[in-house]
Amino acid sequence: MPMIVTATLIEVIVSGILTGIKTKLVWTALVHFALLSLLLAITTSLIQSFAPRFQASDDRNQAAKVAVYGSTPIWIATILSSLLPFGALFSFVLKLAGLIYALYLYSLGLAPVLNVPSAQRSGFSSVIAIMLFLTFGVIRLLSAGAERFLNR
Repeated sequence: MPMIVTATLIEVIVSGILTGIKTKLVWTALVHFALLSLLLAITTSLIQSFAPRFQASDDRNQAAKVAVYGSTPIWIATILSSLLPFGALFSFVLKLAGLIYALYLYSLGLAPVLNVPSAQRSGFSSVIAIMLFLTFGVIRLLSAGAERFLNR
């Protein structure tokens, strides 16, 4: 949760410095915070629900550890893309690199945290990668819709 708060606060501060603090900016930050929290909760639930299919522990706390551990590069990439004054292409590449590294961390964290057998690890990692892309895509669509609504 602290990483979500940090990412949201940095976005608000940077946007506030660039455009001036506005009520719309605060609402946008709250929506981003809520959606990132929702993303974390959904990812945790999906990891927990798929774990028994791959002979892994279905402990919710352990699934949350994997979700937070794996999502950290995405949040760091989001923070850096907000802070660095480069174009949209650089921001996209930075976020894509964060996503790829996040998938690697998910794969790395499965065995020690959820006790996934080594034979099942690649399959579980693939399922997590697919669900992460889909979940992140839906959350991104919700975020874009919320920004459009707030910018009317």
